[in-house]
Parts: sequence; structure tokens; C-alpha cells
Amino acid sequence: MAIEIRPFEDALWPRVSRFLHEHWQENHPLCQQDLFYWQYRGFGPLAGTEACRLLVDGERILGFLGAIPGLYRLHGRDVPGMALALWVVVEELRNTGLGLLLMREVEKQATVTVCLGVNPKVARYYTATGYKQLEALHRYVCPLETKGYLPLLNDAVEAGEIEAWAGRGGRGAIASIQPENIDPQDLANLWRAAQDRWQVTLERTAEFWAWRYQDAVGFRYWQFGDARQGAIIARLDSIREADRPELQDKRVLRIIEIVPASDRGDAAAADLLAGVLRWAREQGAVAADFQCSSTRLEAVLQAAGLRRKAPHDAATQLPELFNPLRRTAAPINLMVKVRGLAQVDFDAVYCVKSDGDMDRPVRWPDRT
Repeated sequence: MAIEIRPFEDALWPRVSRFLHEHWQENHPLCQQDLFYWQYRGFGPLAGTEACRLLVDGERILGFLGAIPGLYRLHGRDVPGMALALWVVVEELRNTGLGLLLMREVEKQATVTVCLGVNPKVARYYTATGYKQLEALHRYVCPLETKGYLPLLNDAVEAGEIEAWAGRGGRGAIASIQPENIDPQDLANLWRAAQDRWQVTLERTAEFWAWRYQDAVGFRYWQFGDARQGAIIARLDSIREADRPELQDKRVLRIIEIVPASDRGDAAAADLLAGVLRWAREQGAVAADFQCSSTRLEAVLQAAGLRRKAPHDAATQLPELFNPLRRTAAPINLMVKVRGLAQVDFDAVYCVKSDGDMDRPVRWPDRT
């Protein structure tokens, strides 16, 4: 063998697609060229699919590590970073150390490296090489319609409990807030005013908002609010479960980003969120959720009627995925490695599930 590690390049696409199909999952969504090139383009000074690394022996591909380039905010300064997404090595070479070589080659490009949704079976490889682990993003949920919410839960919960909870949400008579198309510069201005509340986060420039949400492949994202009042990015998921016809045409609001206006406080952000929830209810959504590495937005979420998912709280046990509905999908964990930083305070880290590849279609084509 003459094994080497090399960057991805366009000429390798047919072989990479075939490799993922054969060694990861048949017809995996990332075997679709437009989704692959969008996901791994990223943004910032290192933007481009060549950040991905391949393990090759001549013309044969033996491994692949997807890397999403980004610009990160680290204690008030901008640094290059990578989000790892999709790590595959052929079976006969697993546990040989070659996969870790792939990881190190990607890490050389970055000061900050993150990975979301790590398989628990390989988590030890990350922690052994200096990654700090958050076992699960904090997930906040709420019902928007009792009849549609109850069938989503894993265990039986009294309808009256859900009805009372749904009735407490929405902050009274606040009107629904209508969505707008993504405005990258407006969002970048808002983020710039609020970014220093976080010690580690993606630097959400206009390029970021355009790439990640305006030009997204597979999902349609909406912007609620603006640089004056704060903003929320969300999308609607259709629920698909073959043996539950009563859930057909029902939806879930997936809240992806919450950026309060720095000069208006939590109450204004909670009012904005309540208006978004009311709009979602009008669109047939039966539930809403939001996931984040930090609990610093919890007051906003609770004021609008969401509460944090907890093991002892059966009413909060929504599935992770809805299209198709998967009741056994593991919670989204988070690995963070910062060069020169021995400890990570996850409450000072703003990382949401779209920071990696946890918010892309899990089947193709998606019918949302």
C-alpha cells in the first residue's frame, strides 16, 4: 500500500460519491452532488470543499472526513475553524490509527474544531485527543396543539397536562409574526452587536447567513424579526410516520437560531418568539423545539412557553427526527477542541445544530 491523505477536489467527486454509497449508507443524501457541495463549502477564508480530506491508496479511496470551513469568534478575535461531519474509513482499516490521521490533517487547518452528533461508540477517540464533550445539546420543546403533540411522545401523558402547558405559551394576546426571506446583511448587523456575549461561536457574517440559510439545499428557512427587534431563524418539518396516519399533514417548528437584540433584552426576544410560535400554530405545527449548547437563552424560551427536555419529564420527550419520524435517534452531542485552551465552558459557547450537519435532510429528496 502507498497510502496518502489528500484534499478533496472536483475530479474525485464520482469516486467519493460511490465510496459513501458503498461504505457508509446506500443513497445517503450527501451522495447528491448539490447537497454535498453546499454543505462542505462553508464560509470564511477557508471556504471550499477542498477542506475535506481523503485517505487514498493510488486510485482507491479508503477513507473520507468531511470538514465544513468556518470563521469562529474566540474570546473576541476571529480565527479559522472547522466542523467535522461524516467520518468514514473502510472496515478493514478501522482501529488502525489511519482515521485519526485524517482528523489531524483537518485540524491543522483550524484553531477551533467542533463536531456534532458523534456516534457514542467513537466518542472516546475525540476525548482522547483533547476534545471536550457536551453529552447533549440543551433541547427546549413545547406543544402547539394537544391532539397532534400527544402521539409524538414515547410514553403516555395526560391530555390535560399538555393542554395546560400549551395554554401557558404564546404570551397572551401577542399576534403572529410573519416570516420574511433571509436578509444576510441585516442578520450580520444584528449578530455584530450581540456577538461578544459568547466566548466561542461561529462568526455569523453576511457570508455565513447567505450560505447557511439563504442558499441552503434541501430545506427552506425563514427569518422572523430583524436587526432592530432581534431575529429567529426557523423552518417547518412535516411529520412522516407510515403507521400513524393521524399525523399526516402535521408539522413541527424547528427553531434553529435565536439572536436577541442586545439593547432590548429578554422580554422583547420572548415576545418575538411567542409571535413565531403563534404563526407556526396557524401553519399546522403541533410542536416546536430549539437546541443549543448554552442555557443562557433559557429565560427567553421559558417566557415564550418552552421548557428544557429532561429525562424525568415525559411530556418533553419528543423524537429527535420527524421526517421520517425516528423515536430511537440519539440526542445530539457536541465535541469542541480549541487550540491552546484546556477547558471549555459550554454555557459560554453558542453552538446550534446547524453549526455542523445535524440540520440537513436525512433522506433525499425531502418532501417538507
